[in-house]
Amino acid sequence: MAQSNADMPALLFHLHEQTISSVIFDDETYEWVFAFTGGRTLRLSSHWRLASANQIIVGSEDEGQRFGLDTEVDVKQRIAATVGSKEVTAASVDEHADLEVRFGTDVKLQVFNGSSGHEGWQLLGPGKRYVVGQGRRIRRRFGRRTVKA
Repeated sequence: MAQSNADMPALLFHLHEQTISSVIFDDETYEWVFAFTGGRTLRLSSHWRLASANQIIVGSEDEGQRFGLDTEVDVKQRIAATVGSKEVTAASVDEHADLEVRFGTDVKLQVFNGSSGHEGWQLLGPGKRYVVGQGRRIRRRFGRRTVKA
C-alpha cells in the first residue's frame, strides 16, 4: 500500500501529486530525464526500473532492445502507457540514497545508486531547489544554502 503524503520525507515532498509530463534520454550526459508537472525534473545517471507488483515494465537499459519481440522497446512509450496521468503518491530514499517514487498504488520507479561517490540522481525544482542522491548521503539545496540530509 502507498504511503500517505504525511509519510513522504520533507526533502521529496515537492513531488507529491505531480505527474510525468515527458521523458527523454540526454545523449550528452547519458542521463534519463523525467520532467514532472510544476517545474520539477528528475535526472537519472544510475540504473533504474519501472515496476508493478508482479513485473518489471521497463528499465534504463531497455531502449531499442528487441528481447525476441517484433519491435524494439520504446522506453518512453512504455512509461507513458503505464504511468499515464497517475500522480506521485509516495517517494522515499534509503540509507544508500536509492530512490523510489510511487505512482498511484501499483507502479513504482526505483533508482539504484551504483557508486559511493557519484551522483546517482538529481531532483531539480521548483525554482533553485534541488536534492542529490549520492551513494553515501543525500544533499539538498535551497537557493545558495546547501544542507546535508
